[in-house]
Amino acid sequence: MLDRMRAGFFGCPHRNCTFPITLRSPHAGKRTYVVCLDCGEELAYDWERMELKAKRPQGTPSGALTNLKKAA
Repeated sequence: MLDRMRAGFFGCPHRNCTFPITLRSPHAGKRTYVVCLDCGEELAYDWERMELKAKRPQGTPSGALTNLKKAA
């Protein structure tokens, strides 16, 4: 409970993330990201440098959500 309150005030520290996932698409190219298992936020990942890039811009849909919307 304290972790959720702290995340509400200061934001999630993204300490518990998935293994990097790389999507290849003919339209969007190749992109690698990780997902925070605590808050669910998708974060860009640089595979060559093995570190997180800047956060995904707000309002940019993830690839999975975009594909679900197209299928519906």
